[in-house]
Parts: sequence; structure tokens; C-alpha cells
Amino acid sequence: QMGMTWSLIGVVGTIGGAWLAPRVPQFAMAVAQKNYKQLDILFWRVTRATVTAACFVALVIYLSVLGLNLIDSPLSNRFSARFFSPTVVALFLVAQILLVISLPFSGYMRAHKQEPIMFLSIIAALIIGSFTVLLGKDYAGIGVALGYLGAHLIVIPLVIYVWYQRRRAWMIS
Repeated sequence: QMGMTWSLIGVVGTIGGAWLAPRVPQFAMAVAQKNYKQLDILFWRVTRATVTAACFVALVIYLSVLGLNLIDSPLSNRFSARFFSPTVVALFLVAQILLVISLPFSGYMRAHKQEPIMFLSIIAALIIGSFTVLLGKDYAGIGVALGYLGAHLIVIPLVIYVWYQRRRAWMIS
């Protein structure tokens, strides 16, 4: 169940990243030209598109899993048994959308040839690993999903805070 569910959840991040990746070089060009107004316009446009695409994909995934669980047929039962419950899938999807929200912020900072959130990535990995072991052991899939979501609720606001602080410093200099 974890493998199949995780494969679906990963699609949300892949779609979000696909919207962002072609724009990161444009971020870097705007930074090189010190055209921060253009950078901000592009950043917010890409952020909206990335998050919208990720939310749409997440909704389709959630409705598909929910539909498989609501239809009572041997075929749908066979497929629905391969995924976690719709509740667990929803928790994972919300966490993944939070992760996708952070991607443009990371790209913005990388366009400045800096990696100020590396320590947050390490912290996120440690929190996710810890929550997975602690919560997954006793609460199975829902524990892992809650841990994954909890880690993102802790780290993603910090990513945005670092971005805000760095952006302010870059605009002044």
C-alpha cells in the first residue's frame, strides 16, 4: 500500500517541479540583470501555476482513490486494496502540496547561487524519518502520513521565512 500510494503522491511533486524547472534559468537571468521587479513577477506567476497544477493533480488523485473505495465491485476492490484509505491519501496529498509550494521559493534562492535552506532540508529529513519510525510503528499508514504532514507544517513556513529574509537583503544590496 505504501509503495502504490507513494507513487501517486510523487506525481504531485513531479508535476509541480515540471512547471518550475523551465523557469529557474529565467530567475537566474533576472538576478544577473538585477531586475528584481521582473524576477518577482515571474516568481509569483510560476508559483501560482505550480501550486494550481499540483492542487489539480492532487484533487484528481484523491477523487480517484475515493471513487475506487466507493465503488463496490471485485475489480475496484482489488485496486483500492493497493492504496491506503482516502483519509491517509488526503494527508499525504496535503503534505505534498505544501512541499510543492516551497519549490519556487527554493528556486528563487538558488537563482542567487546560494543554498540557504540546506540545513532546513536536513532538518526536514530528520523529522520525517523520526516521525515515520515513531508514528508508523504504532499507527501504520496514518501515522506515517501525519508525520510527513507534520514535518512539512514545521519546515515549509521556515523555508518561506528564510526566503523572505534573504529576498529583503538582496533587494537592499
